[in-house]
Amino acid sequence: MLKAKCPECRNEAVVDEEMTKVGCSHCGFTASYESYLETMKGMAQNMSDDYQANLDKSGF
Repeated sequence: MLKAKCPECRNEAVVDEEMTKVGCSHCGFTASYESYLETMKGMAQNMSDDYQANLDKSGF
């Protein structure tokens, strides 16, 4: 069983054995594995953009 981070509540989610679905028992989040990867990729990009924006504001 592969563990993942839930994009909704940030708790531990689980990837099924066939690597087709991701589910979180804490908040009920479910998604296909591909959709989950796209969601997490978008979240990582947003974090990167926010970090860069803060660097730009600080004068670095």
